[in-house]
This record gives sequence, C-alpha cells and structure tokens, in this order.
Amino acid sequence: MNTRRILTRAAAALVLLVLTLVALRLANRWYLGHYGWYEGELLEVEAKPEAGFDAPYLAYVPASAEGAPLRLWLRPNNSGPSDDPEVHLESARAQLAVSRWQAERLGAVVLVPVFPRPGEDWMVYTHALDRDTVLAERPLGRPDLQLLAMAEDLRARLARPSCERVFIDGFSAAGMFANRFALIHPERVAAVSVGAPGGWPMTPSPSEDGALVYPAGIDDYEQLFGRAPPREAWAAVPMLFLLGDADQNDSVPYADGYEPALAQVVIERFGDTPLARWDDAEAQYARLDARFELLPGVGHETPRSLLVRSLDFFAAHDDRGACR
Repeated sequence: MNTRRILTRAAAALVLLVLTLVALRLANRWYLGHYGWYEGELLEVEAKPEAGFDAPYLAYVPASAEGAPLRLWLRPNNSGPSDDPEVHLESARAQLAVSRWQAERLGAVVLVPVFPRPGEDWMVYTHALDRDTVLAERPLGRPDLQLLAMAEDLRARLARPSCERVFIDGFSAAGMFANRFALIHPERVAAVSVGAPGGWPMTPSPSEDGALVYPAGIDDYEQLFGRAPPREAWAAVPMLFLLGDADQNDSVPYADGYEPALAQVVIERFGDTPLARWDDAEAQYARLDARFELLPGVGHETPRSLLVRSLDFFAAHDDRGACR
C-alpha cells in the first residue's frame, strides 16, 4: 500500500510538472537555475579563438525584440581578480540575470563577455581595458577587439537583421571599459553610458605637453591604435557620464589602473578626488555630444535611478529605422 501511494503521488507530481511546463511555454516563460524566470532566449557561447575571442560570452534575446531590427547592447563584465574561471562565469551569469528586465524594456539583445581578470597577474586589468591589457598579447590582450568579435559572432548566430552600431555601458571598471571602447571604436558605437568611470574618464582632448597618455588621455592614441584620433566619429556618438555625488571610489592612485607617474599628472592637474575632477572632465568633452550628470546622495552603487537614467538615454538614441 505504501509503495502504491508513493508511486501515485510521484505520478501526480510529474503530471503537475508537465502541465506547469506546458503553461509556461504557452506564456513563453522558462526557468533556468542560474537566471531565474525569463521570457526571451538565453545563449551561452564557448570561447572561439579562431573567430577572434578567447573567452566565453553570454547573451539574452528579449521577447520584446521580436519584429524589429536587433540592437546589440554590450555590457562588459567586472568580476574582480581571480584565476578560477568559474568565478568570472558565475559573475557574468548574475550580471545577465539582472539585465533581463532592462533588455525587455529596451528591446535590445544583451551580450555579457566572460573576460577573466588574473588573480596572480593582477596588474593586467582586463575589465577596465587598461594600458597593460591594450599592450598584452591574447588571450588576455585587446579585449575590445575580442568583444567586437563576440558581437559579430552573435549577430551571425541570430541570423536576423541587426544594427552594426551597438550600445555599450558599464559601471566602475566596466564603465572605464565602455568609455575607452567608445573612443577606440566610435564607428561601432550608437551610444555609450558610463557610470562612475574610475575617477577620471579618458579625455578626448590632447594636452600641451603630451603627458596625458592612455588611459588618461589621447596623447599616444596614434601610436597605440594606428590612426589619428577620429574626432568626427567621436562627435557622432552620444555619451552619458553618471557619478554619485557621494562616490569616492577612485582608481587613479592605484597601480593596477594607472602608472604612478600618470596618476600624479591626473591628480596635480585635475584634483585628488573623482568629484573634484568632474567639472574638468566635463570641460574636456565640451565639443562632443556628451552629458555629465551628478546623482545626489548616491555613492559607489547602482540604484534603480541610475539604471533607469541609462535606459532612458539609450531609448532616446535608438533609431532602428535608420540603424547602421
């Protein structure tokens, strides 16, 4: 009797599970352990060195993107230093999970790379696209080019009309990555939103003495990237910079972000805190389509108000009818 009762209950539970899955499929909703409930399509893509990227990437295609040309939204990862690949993968999964509601609202396909940041060789700050990373060889070197290769791979996999120019955003180290990526590859960027850019955004204006080299400025831009600073292309990219007026997180004094001599140049010329440098940073971008906004009472954090401001900014510059 007990065995029969157990089997009956197990069968009933199985039937309930099947009915639940059918109902969720009809509602176009699924559950996947790492991500929770979702309505769109999830992809986890392994590294593909022959296609130009040495790390995996994750992507979410929102249900709201149906029937429209796809806009890719690049969201660089920032998982801290670790030599354990699982640390970076789990962090990227969490980042993609919290990006879903934003992707659905904007109707954009989110791509999150799973770039490692070494624990032992911590000076190679891949997540910030720092100088060491630009000069390094693959697999750690040039994550900006690897991210572009990921975007092309994703566009091919989706096999739907899509815009060549992408959205990109980030906060803290990922904000530095987004800022620097947009200045290196402006022809591929439709708009960029930068949150808390490490104490000093990369200035698009040359200095008189050539002291503001990458990543603080563009004085060695041609040497590093093989062309003169593309000022007209920069002017075509809408840019948003956000900083909490209580945010004191500053990468400038730290050796993993800046060489000591370059850090000293930034501090002496523009101030010793992110807030002290803010007006000078805004002045450096005065000739570009850039907005600098301070968020009152916000520290080094990403409240919903910051996320919504970034979303509204992207929505205002999402002309997919003429996308390119």
